[in-house]
Amino acid sequence: MRTSSCTPRRLEAFAVFNVFYQGGILAGPLVGLALTAVDFRLTCLVAAAVFAVLTLVQLRALPPRAMRNAGKRNSVLAQWRTVASNRTFMLFALVMTGSYVLSFQTYLALPTEARRVAGSATAGDALVAGLFAVSGVLALAGQLKVTGWFKARFSPGTCLVIGMALMALAFVAPVIAARAGSIPAATALVVAAGMLALGTVAVFPFEMDTVVRLAVAAGQVVGSQESP
Repeated sequence: MRTSSCTPRRLEAFAVFNVFYQGGILAGPLVGLALTAVDFRLTCLVAAAVFAVLTLVQLRALPPRAMRNAGKRNSVLAQWRTVASNRTFMLFALVMTGSYVLSFQTYLALPTEARRVAGSATAGDALVAGLFAVSGVLALAGQLKVTGWFKARFSPGTCLVIGMALMALAFVAPVIAARAGSIPAATALVVAAGMLALGTVAVFPFEMDTVVRLAVAAGQVVGSQESP
């Protein structure tokens, strides 16, 4: 096993970001329901205000971007060619597409199956809420600890593989328990939600760190090609 070579503060920053991201996923629907109960227009106004504030914060907080070769502008098509020619990045993007397809089943396949096995609309809604709660709580409570544990023991690539394996294995229990009755099937869905959350927690910081490292490496290659 090889220990991670990621920049510690960068990896920690991505882990903290995912904590707030998952917190928003957990709290957002509850706030949205409360606002919609008053007036749907109020929901829209609050959402627009949140995005406006975030835009202003980013404009003030993000550092100015130093433009290399300011007098030379590449077309969008040329920039896309640069991206498409980076085989390492394209392979990484393809693999991460698969990870997002898996992780988003928390909001697609699992709720659909939960309503099927619950037997009634009320029980189905309660089970779906439980799945979201398990997913959100695991991410909120375990993100920093899980990231630290993985970083101390494995390389970034190994962390990505383990996380994606957890997400893939999450669907084994629901498949096995699908015809075993409502209680085993519901329990299997909770297990699946937990494994998907754990896999996402394991993958996300290392995924974002890999994006940064690939971007830096690509920028160095482009810079060396443009140097006289």
